Order: sequence, then C-alpha cells, then structure tokens
Amino acid sequence: MRRSKVLVAGVVAFAVVISTATVPVSAGAFSGKMIENRRVLADKADMEFVLPVEGMSSEWLEVFNQTTVPEDTYDQDVPVENGQIVIGPDENGHFLKNGGVYYIWPSWDNNKYIGAKTTLSVNDKNERKDAIGFQLIDGKFIEYDKEKKMSLGNEIKKIVVHLKSYESVELPEFDVVYSDGSKVEDGVTIDIMPDKGENDVRSGTPKVKDGKITPNMTINANTMCSIGFAKDSSNSKLFKVVGADESNDFINVFVDEGGNAYVMKGVYNYEDKSIPFSKITLEKKAGDPLVVPAGPQDSTTENITDDETALGAASGVAIKRKRIAPGKDVKISDIEVMFEDGTKVPDGVTIDNFLVSDINAKPVHYMVNNGKISGIVLKADKQYKLGFDATNADYNNYEIVGADNSKKFLDVYARYEGGVLLKFDNVKGVEAPENEISRLVIKKTDVKPSEQKKSKSYSVKLTLSDHGYQPQNVLSFRLVNKDNGKSTPVFSSKNGLLSFEGDAGVDYEIKLDNNPVYKLKDKLIFRFMKDSKGDYQPVLNGYTNPDDLEGRLTCHYIELERLDGKIPVSQKSLDRGVNTNGQKYSLKDFKSVFNTKTTTDKTLTLKVKSKVLMKDIKFEIYNTSKQRVEKIVRAEDGKLTGLKLIKGNDYIISVLDKEYGMKKAYVTVSNEGKLIIKGRTADGELNDLILTKRKNMLKDENLANRVDCKLPVYSIENAKSKIKEGVVLKFVSPRETVTAKVKNGLVSLNLLEDTNYVVGVEKGNYTIDSIPLTIKSKPEYGTKKLVLNHLNSGRVQALYLINKKDAHKNDTVLVSGDESTSVRGFRFGKGEYVLSARVLKNVKVPELKGKKYEVIDVDTINMYRVELSPLAVGNFKITTTLAGDKVVKNVYYLDAKKKLHKVKFTKKGDKLTFNMKSMTMYDNVIEYK
Repeated sequence: MRRSKVLVAGVVAFAVVISTATVPVSAGAFSGKMIENRRVLADKADMEFVLPVEGMSSEWLEVFNQTTVPEDTYDQDVPVENGQIVIGPDENGHFLKNGGVYYIWPSWDNNKYIGAKTTLSVNDKNERKDAIGFQLIDGKFIEYDKEKKMSLGNEIKKIVVHLKSYESVELPEFDVVYSDGSKVEDGVTIDIMPDKGENDVRSGTPKVKDGKITPNMTINANTMCSIGFAKDSSNSKLFKVVGADESNDFINVFVDEGGNAYVMKGVYNYEDKSIPFSKITLEKKAGDPLVVPAGPQDSTTENITDDETALGAASGVAIKRKRIAPGKDVKISDIEVMFEDGTKVPDGVTIDNFLVSDINAKPVHYMVNNGKISGIVLKADKQYKLGFDATNADYNNYEIVGADNSKKFLDVYARYEGGVLLKFDNVKGVEAPENEISRLVIKKTDVKPSEQKKSKSYSVKLTLSDHGYQPQNVLSFRLVNKDNGKSTPVFSSKNGLLSFEGDAGVDYEIKLDNNPVYKLKDKLIFRFMKDSKGDYQPVLNGYTNPDDLEGRLTCHYIELERLDGKIPVSQKSLDRGVNTNGQKYSLKDFKSVFNTKTTTDKTLTLKVKSKVLMKDIKFEIYNTSKQRVEKIVRAEDGKLTGLKLIKGNDYIISVLDKEYGMKKAYVTVSNEGKLIIKGRTADGELNDLILTKRKNMLKDENLANRVDCKLPVYSIENAKSKIKEGVVLKFVSPRETVTAKVKNGLVSLNLLEDTNYVVGVEKGNYTIDSIPLTIKSKPEYGTKKLVLNHLNSGRVQALYLINKKDAHKNDTVLVSGDESTSVRGFRFGKGEYVLSARVLKNVKVPELKGKKYEVIDVDTINMYRVELSPLAVGNFKITTTLAGDKVVKNVYYLDAKKKLHKVKFTKKGDKLTFNMKSMTMYDNVIEYK
C-alpha cells in the first residue's frame, strides 16, 4: 500500500475530527479553523485546498518546498482524482504555511506521467514548465518564479498537464568497430531496442556491412534507444560494448527533433547533448570471435529441420521452430484436451495456468473450444502448473492424468516457438531430457475425492498491531465467508489478540467494523490449507503453499492504521515483558540441532546435462540447522567424495566456481544417511549435482552465494517518513560485517544467503530495535527471495529507526523452557523463538586442566525452522541458576581455538549473571574456587 494513499485517507478523517475546512484555492482569504464556533486566526493554513487538474487522469503530483528548517519542511504525494488534487497535511503532519513557497511536479512514483515526458502549465497559459512554483497568500495560490525568486502575481486556478508528443525521426547510420579501431566483420547482428513511448516502435537486429549499421528504422524523438547485444545472446557472452555499465551489453542513445543522435547521460536526460553518437566500440570478454549468423535471419521464428537439434529424441509431434531465449515469450501450438477414452472434453471447461516462481500472480485461464485450448503464451524455460486451480468451478469435477500429488496440476514448460509443451522435471529442471506433452488428458471424479473435508475445528489466534503497539480497547471485527457472503462477528481480547474458527477450503476475509480510531492497513483474505505435516494453516490469498511461512496469516501481525495518521507513544509495546514462549519447548523438540552423528562417506556425481564434468570444482557445505559453513570441499575427476554430513540436520550445497553454476541443493540428512531433497514435490534422494556453464564469468566465485535486496528505511519518530540521506546502517553476522548507506529512503544490500545479520545504525542520530535479518532465496519451494526476521520467520518489508534515547526501550526477556536460564538485552519479540541452556560434560578446556569448571552452552533457537539463531553483536546479560552453593572464580567464553576470554559477571545467591557481546556463537566456562 502506498504511503500517500494512506495519508490521504487519514487526511479526510482528520478534517472531520478537528473541524478544519476544505476549500477551493480561489476561495479568497483563508479563514483559520473553527473551535466551538469561535474563529481563531492562524499564521498557517490548517486546512485542505482543492486544485483542479486538467490533462492528467490518474497517478500523482508531488507538492513540496525547499527549506533547511525541519518544522517548515513540506512534502506530499497527492493523487489526481476526479480532475483535481486535495492538498492537506503531509506525512509529517505539516500544513501549507501562509506566505510559504512551494512547488508542484509529477511524482517519482508515476508510471505514465513521469517528469521526463510531462510538462505543466498554469491556467490556460502556453508556457510549459517541469515544475510549477506557488506562494500561499491569504488562502490563494499565487504563481512564483523559482529562478527570479519572486511572485508573478497571478492566481493559480488550475494546473494543466501535458504529455510530450513523440515526433518520429530516423535513427542515423553508425560505425561498429573493435577497440583497436578495426571494422567489425560483415554479417554480425546488432540489437537495437527503442523505447516504445506512445507509438509501437519495434526492435530490430540489422547486420553490419562494411563496418557500419544502417538501421532503416524510425524511432520516437527524445526517447531512450538501447544499442548493443541483447542479454543472454551469443555475442553478449563474448564481447561487451565500451561505455556500457557492468550489468548491460548496450549503450543508451537518443535522437532529438532535428535527427541528431547523442549518448545519454542518465535516465530521461534528453537535454545533455555533449556526446554525439556515431559509433559503438566492441571489446573482447573471451577469446572466441563474434558469432556471425549463417543464412537469412528472422527476428521471431526459424524452421529447424534437424529433429535432434530441436527436441532431442523427438516424436515428430511438435512443429519445429526456433528455440527461444530463457525468459522470453513463447507461443505454444494448440493443445488437445480429451478424456481417457479419447473423447473430447466439452466446450466451456476452463484450464488454469500459473507461473510457479510468481506465487502472487493469478492464474491465466484457457477455455476448451472444440476439444482444444489455444493462445497459450509462456516464458521460455520457466516452470508452470497447468490444470485446475482451487478457485476453478470444475476443481472438484476433474483431475489431470499424470499430474503431481495434488492430482490437479501438470508441471510444464516451453522453449520452442510454435512447439508443444514440455514436461517439467522437478529434480533436474529444464536440464532434464525433453518430454513432449502434445495433449492434456483429464478424468472425471465420481465422488469428489479431492475436496477437503470441512470442519469447525480449525482455529487461529492473531496479534493486532498499532505500529508495534497493542491497540486501544476491544475492537469489533467480522469474519466474512466469501463463498456465501455470510459474516460472523468476532472481537479482539483486551490484550490485543483476535481468535476465531473456520472451515477448510473456504475463502474468508477479515474486516474491521466502523471504528473512530482505526482501519485495517491491508485487505486480509485467506483460507485454511493442509501443510506437509497434515495440519491446517491459514494461508493468505495469492499463496498456494501452506508450508511457505511468508504466506501464513499467523506469521504476520494484523496491522492497524490510525485515521488521524498519528503514531502511538508511551503505550504498552507488543514486545514488552517476558517472552515465555520457550516454556512450551524442551530439549527433545530441538535436539536435532545438537546432533553430532555423521553419515558414512557420500559420493555425488558432477554432471552437465547428462555428461560427467571432469573439472575440479569447489563446493560450500552450509549447515542451516547450525547456521554455519561446515566445510569447503573440492570435487575431483567428476565426483564429490568423502562427504560426511550430520544426521537430522538440514544443508545447502552450493558451487563456488567462476565458470560453472548450479541450483543450490537443499537437503535433509535422514537417520539412514540419505540426502533427501527438500521441496514442493515428493521427496527424492540427491545423487547427482547438475551444473551449467555460466552465461557470464563471475569476477569472484564467492559472489555465487550472495543475494541482492532493497529495503525501505523509515523513521518511527518522524511519523514513519522515509529516511532520505545521512544514515549508514550496519549488518553484522558471524561471517562478515557489511555497512550500507541509506539513499532516497532505501538501503541496498548484497548479503550471504541463510546467514543471520544483526541490524544496527553505524552513522546517524538514530538507533533501531534490532532484529536478526536473514535472506532466503527458497528455490526449493519455487518462491522468490525473501528477507526474513529469524526471530519468527516473518517477512521483513522495511526497517524502522527510532530515537537514540529509546534504545533498548522495547527489549524483552527470553526464558529457557526449564526456567533455569534467561537472557535480556534484545527485542526478542513474541515469535517461536526459544532459549536453550545445556551443560556440556564432554568438553575439555586445556587452560583449566586440574581445576574445577563447568562448560555451558546457551543458544537462541528459531523454532519455525528448528535452527540455531546466532546473534553476532549486542550487549546480552545471561542469568543462569547454579546447582548448590558454589563460589565462582571466573566466567569465560571459549573461542574456536579453545582459548579462554574473561567476561564480567555477578553472583547473587544461586543466580549467576554474566555479559556477552554475542549469542549462540561461543560456549561459556564457569570456573569455581
């Protein structure tokens, strides 16, 4: 949900509560605000203004000023609706001030009305500007000239928005040379990819002739045109275009109205004409020469006569076409849909199709007509599910022959233009031998076997959140059955919990009854679905896998927003007090994380497609149960041998190689020593490691295990406004420390997968209620990469900074299941996070030989995934109960080299308290006198 939309809704309610006026800009002198029928004069306009807008039917205009005084700063995105904008308080609660100077321009968040393609004018004047300045004088908007720094005197009664018209121009001829100045040989194709703008401008791939490209192409003036090699094309692997950035193999140019071409300097910058465009220069990446296509080229399809080239051991059913690059659109030939006896499925039956990697996407529907479904378009080499979605009217009437365990879907993919579907192999993926699907066979279900049994026993308990605080009073909700429209009233408890029951297989929506204080932040639709353990979980709309924690309703707070836009202070935080969740668990519940028994030697074969790869390659063996790199091993002669893994633990096996990549293997080690593949489908045993040659060589092999992400950063103290600049965040893990600047409200990260990073503030007048942040790409479940809070495996969608004076204000106390040990100094939350405390009888300390001592292991554990959860930095106070009346001489932590390091401690009665700068990383040693 956009912050601006939230603010606008809050503004309307705010106006009602405090009786401010909403006035048109031309209403004359502003009148202040009414309080108990008394008029109070003000030095600022505590009111909303309506400004008509022409030429813009949707999206946003930004209203802002430029000031160094924080309390005078105003910045608000306002939506264009019904031909006008309503300008009220901004996200910080600031109003327009009488006498203040402000500006209006298109919002950075727009898609159509963007600054580079939009100009503005005042009233019906012809002069067009990128931004309109105005001064608020006695309730009127008076036009202001930024350059002259003076009022222009005329009242702004409306803003007129103009989309720049696109004039067609010819893309000029240009040279194509190597870095030594020599001409590129004839026949090499260069990709030209113009921005379509308002007109349908198509891409082209003209050939080099006599060292030149003659495009013969008309494009739109003053729009971006990319020239070079399309991503993943053959030549993009061999050569790069000089001047292109590292992520692309092309440069961006534009042509002005006069037909002159220039290299672009920055996105949407059509003013800088300092670099004329007349050539592109190619520089070698690898030793091979450029690929010169043989014979005539077709930009869409090309018949292939060699069956082996087209589809391997093909049956001849497919129409042989050109193989399409991964990720590009592929049009599939019509698919027959029939029953097992060969009769056609009746017209009107609908087949659903969705992309597995996009769990939020709604299915595409294909209706059977004359025994076929037509018009299927898929992304090349992407996994899809074709069949009957749970929302399909025929879900309970039909099953797919040869389907997955659900009996409702067939896993498919495509790669040949005009060809048939191919069956997707859930173990080997698109590298598996091709298996054609020329028809879809379905069967009727006589007794609706796939229908889930309904029961009133599926209950759920949810936590309500008012910006991290417990909401005020008891709130009235309604649980709406989306199948029949009936609703059931439910009420929150005094401690901010919402409990109710529902049936499986039914869509429900949680609605908040009309409330003078709150509204729901997000629309909440869910259904109960059975997970892999046989338990029914409430799964949010758009998610299909109940084992995916991101999609579980219970893994999120139910967020409320205040209608007045304020942030609560000095109330009881959700995370205050003692977290007693650990008392539900004992050692038997998480004993597997402490397992030490290993398997016998395992051998895995390295393969590229079906051939053994003989190159020596390194692999990282990461134990996710213990959250540590267990070993780096090298495969030789096509085999990874001597692999011993800990039984009952989960692992990620990944390749560390510049030239070859691999889908990471997510496995669980069974008690029998088998490596069982984790994933969405039926478990299988890992025997081979399937590698592929990288399209681009890595500069550093260790980059293979890193994940990119961006997170918005907000200030809680400043009404949840985005942090713009000047703040540096620190992310500390047992493996590394990463610092990152906040830019334009975002922090960009490149972190190791499945590694806990404790978040802190390195620079800036803020602190943070830190969390153990971890990134999981989760390809074993076919989902996108997720940023999670390892306290509860809930999704992290933003980071919220607080005032330094409030540091550790929201800390909680975590207590072990046997209540012998506790730890404080962190915001442990109320997730499935537990504290384990054990005495290690078999650990010897060489430095204390002959002395009395005890080794204890105190760990934080994530019980959603049953994994250790190391916290690499902090100020933790651990209190444990000692057996008997013992006198403590020293307390230490024991590092990886068995070396002792003293820590501060106090003892009161049988309670020993000592300080640690981390959790779960080191054992502690208590030396007795």
